[in-house]
Amino acid sequence: MVTKPAEVSVETTIGAFAELNTVAAKSDAVFVYLLGKEETSVNAAATKAMQAAVKTIEAKGSKCAIFTLKAGSPDYANLASQVALPGVLAMVKGKGMNAVSGEITETKLVQGYVAASSAGGCGSGGCAPGAPGCK
Repeated sequence: MVTKPAEVSVETTIGAFAELNTVAAKSDAVFVYLLGKEETSVNAAATKAMQAAVKTIEAKGSKCAIFTLKAGSPDYANLASQVALPGVLAMVKGKGMNAVSGEITETKLVQGYVAASSAGGCGSGGCAPGAPGCK
């Protein structure tokens, strides 16, 4: 009997990135959807793109999860001025993150994941003084 993999849900909402330490503890990477100013839920095209990207990434052996950041959270407010919304943050544990905005496609998400996974633990703006692994 062949079992079909479970659909990856975007219904898990987080109020802060700190929650990822608990809810994504078993994941190697996550996609965090950032709602647009007028959105109340993730649009269907973005959902399909994220689900397809997760399947592609997991086929390569990494565990990936999807979350939506609450629009009213402090983390959302901090990102709203830095990332075009709606958008998706591809985040890889122990590496980095990459923002995907505009038309959200499987290809762009996988590229965002690859960019985040090769970031080496430093943010796009450089490293904080004394950050481990950064020179």
